[in-house]
Amino acid sequence: VRRRSVKNVIEEIREVKEKYNINRVFFYDDIFILSKSWLEDFSFSYKKEIDLPFFCNVRAELVDDKAVRLLKIAGCIIIGMAIETANDKLRNDLLDRYVSKEQLISVSKIIKSYGIKLITYNMFGLPYSNLDDEISTLKLNRRCRSDFVDVSFYQPYLNTKLGKRAIEIYGFNGNFGKYLDKKSNFFIANALTINDKYKRRQIENLHYLSDILVKCSALLLLAKFIVKLPLNKIYFKFYKIWMGYVRYHRLSCRKMKFLDYLKMLIFYFRKI
Repeated sequence: VRRRSVKNVIEEIREVKEKYNINRVFFYDDIFILSKSWLEDFSFSYKKEIDLPFFCNVRAELVDDKAVRLLKIAGCIIIGMAIETANDKLRNDLLDRYVSKEQLISVSKIIKSYGIKLITYNMFGLPYSNLDDEISTLKLNRRCRSDFVDVSFYQPYLNTKLGKRAIEIYGFNGNFGKYLDKKSNFFIANALTINDKYKRRQIENLHYLSDILVKCSALLLLAKFIVKLPLNKIYFKFYKIWMGYVRYHRLSCRKMKFLDYLKMLIFYFRKI
């Protein structure tokens, strides 16, 4: 794997910090912790020369106590990690994510033990999955003590492995444009993978409520009933407001005043 040197990375961050007066850094590289020697060098250099709180993504199979300890020393406050689905067969065979539920829970415990917040990434609408699978996925998120449950939908694209699998599984001619219009993205369920409108609405509702359901075990027990209610538009508005609250307050660790909440509500209502 070709990797930039620690010195090179630190120099770029320092330049951006001085030019734009940033207050945090985001690393979206999924294999950020692949090399423990690189990470150790980075950890102490970053703390000494940059010393800003940061977010990074990790792959569960690369996480151990040493890696998380080094991230904590450097100033990591949030880690993003993919769970995808609680269905082992789908996670392993379809998504090529060869990691067990037990491993995901164990890794989450390590992350949480260092006081680092955890964002978990999940995928709804996978081929052969159903509402029970998605609810089981949320239950797994709860066991991992996720601070924010991020859900996207299976979105097949042309000339990708999952795109080719979609053609094989659903037996269509590869005309993705028929199902994926200009507004389509991986936060919206599509007609290809969930062609029943009623079922699609249920999965969408579960998506909108996913984070609050994971936070409240009583609501999670009622999830199957709640998502069947014809409240799709209301759930969507709640989702946008809740997402704003989580990102601006819970994950950013900012102390928000009433005016801050008001500005946040106005911003997200405009996006609805």
